[in-house]
Amino acid sequence: MPSGRESSVLALMLFRRGRRPGAYMSELEDICGDDLEEILDGLRRRLDDLGLEMVTIDDRGDMVKEGKKRVFVRARSSLRKKDVKLCGWDRRFLAALAATTCFLTSRGGRAREAEVVDILKTKGISSKKIETMLEAGYLSRDDGVLSLSWRALAEIDQERLKSLFVASGVRLGEEENGARPNP
Repeated sequence: MPSGRESSVLALMLFRRGRRPGAYMSELEDICGDDLEEILDGLRRRLDDLGLEMVTIDDRGDMVKEGKKRVFVRARSSLRKKDVKLCGWDRRFLAALAATTCFLTSRGGRAREAEVVDILKTKGISSKKIETMLEAGYLSRDDGVLSLSWRALAEIDQERLKSLFVASGVRLGEEENGARPNP
């Protein structure tokens, strides 16, 4: 049975506030003080038994470096098709997220927003989904360029996503003649 502090830490990591999951490391330190690492280790073991893992990520988008660290819980393996309904996103959002993430990954993690809008249009998906991805922390925008943000890097296995797209024969960012659009 988790202690009171373990329960508080786990609740902060599991329940999202706004559109962002998890808790800042500073919030967890306020609850646990010097015992934080011991409590996190105990929770890691318990979560592992449930097929979950604790992830620490820099809120700027880099896995555990400098900056404001955020800790949250994710599934250790891919979700099954029937479990995806439980994540809270509609299928149009998930389609937009998959297409956008795959396209950006194939471009080194960054591309002009106009290119992403064009990709979504070809798939029949509203470009308004970009705003939702920005708010949720999957994307960031800088001078008309979209890039993968902290949440996409933490939650999505980009290499596996690319291999699934290649295997499915879906074409992203290509003209009918097979040429890539000019950057």
